[in-house]
Amino acid sequence: MNTARVETIIADNNLILDTGRMARQADGAVWVQSGDTVMIVTAVSSKEQRPYQGFFPLTVNYRERAYAAGKIPGGFFKREGKPYDHEIIRARLIDRPLRPMFPEDYNYETQIVAYVLSYDQINEPDVLAIIGASAAVAISDIPIREQFGAVRIAYVDGGYIVNPALPERERAKLDIVVAGTGKDIVMVEGSSFEVSEEILLGALKTAMPELEKIVNIQQELMKKVGNPKRNYEPLEFPEGLKDAVAELGTEKMKQIIQIPTKLERVEERRKFKQYLLEQLQEKFPESEPFIHIHANEIEKRLMRERIISEGKRIDNRKSDEIRPINIDVGILPRVHGSALFTRGETQALTALTLGTKLDEQKIEYLEGESFKSFLLHYNFPPFCVGEVGKMFGPGRREIGHGHLAEKALTPIIPSEDSFPYT
Repeated sequence: MNTARVETIIADNNLILDTGRMARQADGAVWVQSGDTVMIVTAVSSKEQRPYQGFFPLTVNYRERAYAAGKIPGGFFKREGKPYDHEIIRARLIDRPLRPMFPEDYNYETQIVAYVLSYDQINEPDVLAIIGASAAVAISDIPIREQFGAVRIAYVDGGYIVNPALPERERAKLDIVVAGTGKDIVMVEGSSFEVSEEILLGALKTAMPELEKIVNIQQELMKKVGNPKRNYEPLEFPEGLKDAVAELGTEKMKQIIQIPTKLERVEERRKFKQYLLEQLQEKFPESEPFIHIHANEIEKRLMRERIISEGKRIDNRKSDEIRPINIDVGILPRVHGSALFTRGETQALTALTLGTKLDEQKIEYLEGESFKSFLLHYNFPPFCVGEVGKMFGPGRREIGHGHLAEKALTPIIPSEDSFPYT
């Protein structure tokens, strides 16, 4: 494999993309470095197409190694185990801008693996991992539409800082990660206190020229060592199936979306899809996932048309109406605090436990050891949507959604000085 190296300046730091030295068996591998933070990001895609499951089979794994910060892992075994929550959150951060960049007709299992190899406690590895994922796919033979970059923008003391250090982030009123092509923004993720629209737009504008520079060096790397994109068998929907589903299902779906209660609507939708399968399986064998997709497309189109033409949503609400809200507090007799929040047919049962400083969670990040006194755990068991499913530990979705809720509440939690509890 040919070696190549490109670099540019982002926020007064060199951003280096290097390939050809490591992970030569991968379809694409890039060494990403800023300051003394180093990552290796790889991309591998199967050569054999799997049966279509209704979504693109992309997996992203982000892992941190304790040696990256000169540490030995804690615990009895003294080695890394399952991914920490923050590693799962960062894997989801990589997935979001990457997934829509693959062609819609590409249905080959693809995996991105990002390892933190060195960490200087200044340059954050999550942003580098997003850049590395784009670059690794770009130089491989895996098809992709466009390259993209990522930067973190903080609003501190009335000005913007690109890729701020940890002390600057702690003082920031706005702290977001922006991913984009330099012309378009693909993803914005982060948190802030209340800021004006002008401040948020200013952060996005600050990110754009930096994103363009990151994309330019990826394209430069592609010219040096990029592989021709592979020929693949495109995912093809059976010809005539879309029209057949529309002919059989449009009128019935119009009736279904007017059913106000969710359980009844879900049951009628299930019967409707079963009816489509029975009617179409002889002419379109082994097309169940495609029939479901076309049926969902009809539902979305009819819902949108109804909102625009009649001003009514799927449960007959007007566009300016909210679902009925009810809050019951203190419903669990032996817990410190509890509430049942109901909005329409969606419910959330919350339980609160107040502990002492001894109950704080010890966190061992690469940044160092810290203690966390506010914990929010989110669970979404299968019965919530009337389904049967296996139950293990919290899934990626539960961890990600819990993280979003925790970030929303953290700013209103009292400081340790005035509230020294967990």
